[in-house]
Amino acid sequence: MAEYGASVESTASPDRVWKVWSDTSTWGEWNPNVTTMDMEGPFQSGTRAVMNTPSNQHHKMTLLDVQPGKGFALETSVIPGTTFRFNCRIEPNGSGSRVGQWVEVKGPLGFLGFMFGPNVSKEFPTLLRNLAKKAESSSPPNLPTRWAIGPYFLTRQNQPGIARRIAAVPLATSPICDQALSQPENR
Repeated sequence: MAEYGASVESTASPDRVWKVWSDTSTWGEWNPNVTTMDMEGPFQSGTRAVMNTPSNQHHKMTLLDVQPGKGFALETSVIPGTTFRFNCRIEPNGSGSRVGQWVEVKGPLGFLGFMFGPNVSKEFPTLLRNLAKKAESSSPPNLPTRWAIGPYFLTRQNQPGIARRIAAVPLATSPICDQALSQPENR
């Protein structure tokens, strides 16, 4: 069965892309075909949802094959006699990721997929670029906060009493900060 789709490269890690893609409350921000996605449960296989579009259409969908950090599928029946399956994938690519979405058309009239597939998938590059940008601009998950006070770096867990009264500036975690924290004279 033929798939029609696209993929883009992103500097965001697969985990950051997954964090955005699996949060359906953000879909209206980066997907031009979605205003809201109403989920009937958690983002896991078997959960049903309704995708609401800018043209005021409401598509019933089912989440399938959810693999956290790697991908998922959405199935819907928009045209009688067909089932549209949207396969969404995230793969590591160097220090970033490759993000892709493909559609396959199944069912008694699935053989007509060659007519529907290219038209349905023509906007995938745009929505995937938007998804990548959203993931690249979102804050990295679970990074420890480091604080600079004069020449010293402190973690939240290792702040002396006086440091709590000093205005500290948060810094991004970096190998230099981690190296400074690992040296006894800077603890």
